[in-house]
Amino acid sequence: MKSTFYVSKLTCEGCTCGHCAQMLMIGLKCHMDIQKVTPNYKEKTLEIEFEKPMNNRKLISFGRQKGYEMQLLENE
Repeated sequence: MKSTFYVSKLTCEGCTCGHCAQMLMIGLKCHMDIQKVTPNYKEKTLEIEFEKPMNNRKLISFGRQKGYEMQLLENE
């Protein structure tokens, strides 16, 4: 499955300051059910490819745990 989320705090490509989305990106990339995470910093979106048992609700919850609100835009 693949979903696209709007993340308002998606900034600082390559940054390690901890104030941007790098902690979210690292956490998502390390999750065993997530295959690929593609950020678009200009549009402030994340495209996430994943397999079950991961789902959109779990992704949004994970984002909240990291301090980021994620809004579902597209789901394939």
